[in-house]
Amino acid sequence: MIKRSSLSKKIISYVSISVFIFLVAELYWNYWNLRQDLYAHMETRAIALADEIGYAFEALAIMHKDDFSMRRIVEQTATIFEVKDVGITNRDGYYTFHNQRDRIGERIDNPLVAKVIESERRQITYGNNEFIIIQPLHGEEYSKEHLSDVIGTIIIRMDLTTINSQLSDKFLASSLAKIIFIILFSVGMLVIMVRLIIKPIKSLSAATKQLSDGNWNVNVKLLTSDEIGELADSFNIMIRSLEERKERLQVQKGKLKKVNSLLNLEIGERKQAEEKLEATVAELRDTRDQLVRREKLAVLGQLAGGVAHELRNPLAVMNNAIYYLTSINTDADETTREYLEMISSEIGNAEAIVSDLLDFSRTRSSVRKQVTAAELIARVLEKHPPPEKVKVTTAIPPELPPVFVDPRQIGQVLENLVANACQAMAEGGHLTISAQAEKQKVTLFITDTGCGISKENMEKIFEPLFTTRARGIGLGLTVSRNLVEQNSGTIEVQSPSTALGIGEAGKGSTFTVKLPTK
Repeated sequence: MIKRSSLSKKIISYVSISVFIFLVAELYWNYWNLRQDLYAHMETRAIALADEIGYAFEALAIMHKDDFSMRRIVEQTATIFEVKDVGITNRDGYYTFHNQRDRIGERIDNPLVAKVIESERRQITYGNNEFIIIQPLHGEEYSKEHLSDVIGTIIIRMDLTTINSQLSDKFLASSLAKIIFIILFSVGMLVIMVRLIIKPIKSLSAATKQLSDGNWNVNVKLLTSDEIGELADSFNIMIRSLEERKERLQVQKGKLKKVNSLLNLEIGERKQAEEKLEATVAELRDTRDQLVRREKLAVLGQLAGGVAHELRNPLAVMNNAIYYLTSINTDADETTREYLEMISSEIGNAEAIVSDLLDFSRTRSSVRKQVTAAELIARVLEKHPPPEKVKVTTAIPPELPPVFVDPRQIGQVLENLVANACQAMAEGGHLTISAQAEKQKVTLFITDTGCGISKENMEKIFEPLFTTRARGIGLGLTVSRNLVEQNSGTIEVQSPSTALGIGEAGKGSTFTVKLPTK
């Protein structure tokens, strides 16, 4: 909340600052005028004295008087009030006359002397409680050498102590009078402003505060006919108008509240109907998808079973033939042995595909029993150990309850997942297998640090015949899901693995298998 100062304090502050600035300016102006007047009077006296000395010098020069008369004039001039000393110099700046005789012949070190002689104009300079007037002294003959009739200067030094004392006294007297007048005037103005402006504004402010507190019966009474009085009348009219509008708004608010209640009730009913409809549509969509998927799987299973049976016998014959050729050609060359091994390897891959097709086409009934997750993982890693480039870490708590599944079917699922993880880490990586208990279920996590699964492939990863590898026909994960579901479990995948807080950031995949304990 903004902290506000009162209007009276602001006005007093502004008036005080304005009066102070005006007072300082007025006192400075007064001081300056007094000083100019007194100094101008002093300069006039000094100029008159210098002119008299100059006239006397010219007159004595005409009458061919000796230096005694001129010396008397200089000494008498120095006795005049406020004159400190008087001197006359030649063009070279040496005193030829001075009221202090011991200074006659002394050279004055003042650059203004040469300037006065050159310009033939007087110069006045001010110092500490004194000022000096230097005026050119004209002779009766014109000097062709210097192209001037100036033969020297008249120097008069005046004492300003008395003038400055008078200036201080006059300034103090006038300043006190002005200060008293301005203070009285300011106090009067403040009293008038308080009566005519501040008090009415405070009344308006108090009424506004009462209005903000909810008092709609407030009324401002000001016995003035100026703009503030008009403002008070407008305020009273505004209060009455707001009170009338408030009453109308209360009536409208009641009506709107009733309409709003009816609308909320209708919206709630419609929302419930929409939720039921959406749930029904979603259930129907899921049922349709399951039926379509089952039909496709059934057709595909029949096809896969027929193809597998048709291929198994030729593959067996080919495998026996390769075995026979290998056994009778023990002394065959290296190229022949290499090709025989290549054919044998490809026959093995083909038999693996045939096995996948058979697993997919026929679903054997589950023979469930109690088995621990640690036993299942140990059998898989013993039967199919990962490559040396893949580091394996298992984190299976010993206190986990056993799962109630078909060990052979779930072992096949885990074998497939571990094999896929190792294939995803062809250049090496880290395979982590962990488990935890969750509400009558045990959850297994198989996490790899391989290349991960792209977002567009995540939805198709469990579909039959979908694969991103050069070898294989994409039935391994489909068969794994069927086996997990046949054992009342679920299987999910997430990539990158950091979505579950497992594995390294930005790469890898995590397959989650949930198995029942009962």
